[in-house]
Amino acid sequence: EVALTVGIAMFLSITTATVFALLTAELLNKIKADPASGADPLITVIQDVISLVIYFAVASLIIF
Repeated sequence: EVALTVGIAMFLSITTATVFALLTAELLNKIKADPASGADPLITVIQDVISLVIYFAVASLIIF
């Protein structure tokens, strides 16, 4: 159960982080800002929080 939980959570977290980074860069490009500024620490913290929420959601569905 634990391996399944970690595997699914990692897959969803990586996929979500990639999509979030892509959307952030596109949004910054549309407003004529530097897309590289989408890699600042705030975006990284937001992605980490999203990954934690995904992990706990998957763990609560599979383990409990």
